[in-house]
Amino acid sequence: MKACWLGLLCLGVLAFLLAGCGIGVLQPAPTATPLPTYTPLPTYTPFPTHTPLPSPTPSPAPTYTPLPTYTPLPTYTPVPTAEPTKKPAAPTQPPAPTQPPDPCAGIPGDVDGSITPKCGHANTTFYIDIWGFAAHERIGFWINDVNGVIAGTYQTYDIGPEGRADDLWFRPDEFDLGPGLYFWVFEGTTSHHQSIVYFKVIP
Repeated sequence: MKACWLGLLCLGVLAFLLAGCGIGVLQPAPTATPLPTYTPLPTYTPFPTHTPLPSPTPSPAPTYTPLPTYTPLPTYTPVPTAEPTKKPAAPTQPPAPTQPPDPCAGIPGDVDGSITPKCGHANTTFYIDIWGFAAHERIGFWINDVNGVIAGTYQTYDIGPEGRADDLWFRPDEFDLGPGLYFWVFEGTTSHHQSIVYFKVIP
């Protein structure tokens, strides 16, 4: 009996000593976790073999065509000028006789009247007709040259029942008119109608 108690005591001491050394009571080993199943890498596919680009076929150089041989232009030969055919000289014509200038040229036309002749010497008798006035209208009259009035009436005269007068006459030398252009003016005092006749005195 005593021996059993000693044995138990020895076991207790041994257990205490083991616990103090950190050994402790043996525990069952943990269950091992298996490693994951290995998945192999995919099979390696090699890159395609490099195919070199085809070399371009060189185009043949164009065939050289030589330029045509230069042909010089022919030498210029001037064409001889033909001698002009001379026309026979025309026979000399005698000059036409010179016409004397018209002494009555350059006389203006008359207005509501007429004078005969249109030109003459200072001692020529001229005849005048005038018309276009009112019946029995009083009229005055005067003679002009290119510079203005030369002579005229101080009184007026009755033109008559037909408003006209015919065969009125005068001579230039009565008014001392020298060569030149003149005109008579007849004017009605009521209607202010005018009859104008032109004449020329020649040397």
